[in-house]
Amino acid sequence: MRIEANEAKEKLYEIIGKLEYGEEEKCVITMKGQPVAAIVSYENAPRKIKLGVAKGKIKVPSFEEWQAMDKEVAEMFGV
Repeated sequence: MRIEANEAKEKLYEIIGKLEYGEEEKCVITMKGQPVAAIVSYENAPRKIKLGVAKGKIKVPSFEEWQAMDKEVAEMFGV
């Protein structure tokens, strides 16, 4: 990602968010189109989990399936 210094000043939190969530690895700050600095993602920073990353990978049981599981668990415990 490349961004002019004046725009980077206005969007600093957005830039940090993109680095934090792994959307960008580096942001090059430019002045008059010339690179003058870079902000990089901290290598060991804990990443926040993004919602939706498991979409299609997890099956949520239907109501009927939940009821069947409840009965099975109840029987296991003699309830």
